[in-house]
Amino acid sequence: MKRITINALVDIACLITFVPSLVTGLVLYLFLPEGGFRSGWATYLGIPRNQWVMVHNSTSLVFAALLIIHLLLHQEYDLYPHRTVLDNLTDAIGLAFPKELAKRKALITLRMAGFTDEKSLEILNRYPGELSNGERHRVALAQVLIHEPRLVILDEPTGTMDPITKQDVKHSILNARDEMDETFIVVSHDMDFVKDTCDRVALMRRGKIIQMGKTDEILASLNEEERSREA
Repeated sequence: MKRITINALVDIACLITFVPSLVTGLVLYLFLPEGGFRSGWATYLGIPRNQWVMVHNSTSLVFAALLIIHLLLHQEYDLYPHRTVLDNLTDAIGLAFPKELAKRKALITLRMAGFTDEKSLEILNRYPGELSNGERHRVALAQVLIHEPRLVILDEPTGTMDPITKQDVKHSILNARDEMDETFIVVSHDMDFVKDTCDRVALMRRGKIIQMGKTDEILASLNEEERSREA
């Protein structure tokens, strides 16, 4: 089953479980509160309070689980599946350009993200589901770059990628950095990826920066726990 189909099913399931969770929660809060002057209302619409509680708890639990799955599925990229690559780079993210300007800007940005001119033109009118995993990641990076930011922050950009996709994304980041001459901040636990993409590293422990310097020097100073996590 394609990832887009799985995403859609999870999103629909989230909506289906959210509605009864919300409704039962409102009923319990407004009409069947625990304690207080309304505690004597043991039923609502002929349904006992304990059944309202049971439905609310079960739907809330399922909704929470589906929401976690949704976040995991969308942690790597979040392209609109029913919009073309061109749309994902322009009006779908609030950038309104005349048609020809939008096309030219999208092609330039795709090249910054590591696509060749020919490949950029080839995928422009394709949908995310028609792209490879690595291509989708590069389009997602282009979605950021098209805003022409002065600073780009990438939080765990490799996620759960396979090695081939990781190489694609690494080359895209390096190419974009060279093309834009901008600062990229990469937040990652993947030390191999950090070593390949970063000029300098800030090492954090317990939420505080304790060391900053050249990549090789900082990576050489990792303690045993951090080295085992790297492996």
